[in-house]
Amino acid sequence: MELSPDLHASLQVCGDASSLADDAFYALSGLVFDVLLEKKTEDDVLDDKRLGGVEKGLLKQSFAAIVTLIVEGAKNDAESDDLTHYLEDCKFSPEKSQKLGKMFHKHKPEIRALLGRSRTLVPRVIDIDWRLDYYMKSKQLERINQPTYIINIKTDLQDAKPVQFACSMEQLQDLVAKLKDAARSLEKSSST
Repeated sequence: MELSPDLHASLQVCGDASSLADDAFYALSGLVFDVLLEKKTEDDVLDDKRLGGVEKGLLKQSFAAIVTLIVEGAKNDAESDDLTHYLEDCKFSPEKSQKLGKMFHKHKPEIRALLGRSRTLVPRVIDIDWRLDYYMKSKQLERINQPTYIINIKTDLQDAKPVQFACSMEQLQDLVAKLKDAARSLEKSSST
């Protein structure tokens, strides 16, 4: 598990008992897992009474460091012993590192399942409507006689409005040609 030097430094501050008391660390660790498992929000961390004596900047830095460590550990399918050794390298006491390691071991399957379900929401096209408008004249010109295609693309995102645009016949032909190129490229890549 390759972690950045900045994360290592943030974890060293978090593991230092003079910066973050043991009770506050244990409370923060539990809240980190609650946030990752979507049982609580990040605002709940800032409002938690057990962390009232911790300076907000240190609290945010420690929260981010522990979250990053847990997510990277789950993503790389690290064992709790690996996490414990890494924390001890960051000057954590054996008690703190073992406690966080046990919590990680307990919740790792749930976090991995959440990571497996999360994806970047790239909308998929589900329908395309079109119509042909024929402009015969305008205010500026007596005669135009120009066809214009109005295209509506509907996606699978529930709250998204359809993408609508107008184009000339040449622009539509160019779009169709590019889509055919993309389809051929996809067919080639899936057949190899």
